[in-house]
Amino acid sequence: RLKSDLEEVTAYWFYQQNMYDSVANHLQKALDNADSKQDQSRWEFLLAQLYEMNGEFDNASKYYGKASTHTVNLVMDIQARLNDAKMLRDLSDPKQLDNSIENLLKMAKKDRFENYRDIIYYSAAQLALQKPDTIATKRFLIKSVSYNNENIETRNKSFFQLGNISYSEGYFRDAYSFYDSLKLTNEEDYIDEKELAKRKDALGNMVVRISAIEREDSLQKVAALSPAERDAYVKKILRTLRK
Repeated sequence: RLKSDLEEVTAYWFYQQNMYDSVANHLQKALDNADSKQDQSRWEFLLAQLYEMNGEFDNASKYYGKASTHTVNLVMDIQARLNDAKMLRDLSDPKQLDNSIENLLKMAKKDRFENYRDIIYYSAAQLALQKPDTIATKRFLIKSVSYNNENIETRNKSFFQLGNISYSEGYFRDAYSFYDSLKLTNEEDYIDEKELAKRKDALGNMVVRISAIEREDSLQKVAALSPAERDAYVKKILRTLRK
């Protein structure tokens, strides 16, 4: 009669000692001791996390699925589905990364996950970055920002990554714009604010000069045209502006 209680206490005892493989073993046997479906789903979510930490991805996926099924909490349902979609058995296998990204994109299309699309697309971006596919990463990050309403943390992480990728690829104007879009609080431990300020100052100076060079190049290009070609070029611009 007390076996489930013993398994629960034993699981907690191992948890206090950071012996997570033993925790998983005993917590699995204690699941029927949960007081409610919500408690059970929380234990299943924890169990999935433990299996994920131990590299047992099939079991992790199994219990993320159970947690999603049993929970009445939409946030836990979202997180369980997100984590399950990201379960990778082999980080070096592009097909697994593609499948995980596809699962996330399918989630993003469902109406019930509308308020969580920023997190979903951000998660897809992190997987694309592992491939690495910076084009897809930037596309997903921009979508994450476009769906973001009040989640400042995810918004800042997206803009920061967009800035870093653009900077490394030599798109300095884009990098400056993304860095300038950050709304920093005191919780961004992944950002060195002093280094960011230095980079923004340098980029700001570069952007001014790049703009001047591009404007001068454009003017010289127009000046080199024949009068007839120049008139046609200006008329084309006017048509575009009127439209």
